[in-house]
Amino acid sequence: MALSESGDKVLETCTAETFQPLLDDLFTVAAGAGLGVPLRLVQVSRAQGSPAGGRAPFRLLFLGPLAPVLPQRTYPFSHPALEPFSIFIVPLGPSDGGMRYEAVFS
Repeated sequence: MALSESGDKVLETCTAETFQPLLDDLFTVAAGAGLGVPLRLVQVSRAQGSPAGGRAPFRLLFLGPLAPVLPQRTYPFSHPALEPFSIFIVPLGPSDGGMRYEAVFS
């Protein structure tokens, strides 16, 4: 799925600080066939090292339902405070009664 210009802009300009105020908020992931899967943002982590002319790297950790498990790939995300955007997520396995997913920004 192609990103809109506004979605591209979200990804180009987002930082850990963009997502920090959204901790514990629900994001909706479009998983195909009209299925929207809720993922809760449970952690925003800044990576070590300094950016080489770009943004500082960071990681987002989401917690979703145990089923359906979303395979590793790029998904459209939505949140009321942001323009729609797409990010690549990786399932990390079950924890705390749900499935954990990670997105890494470099």
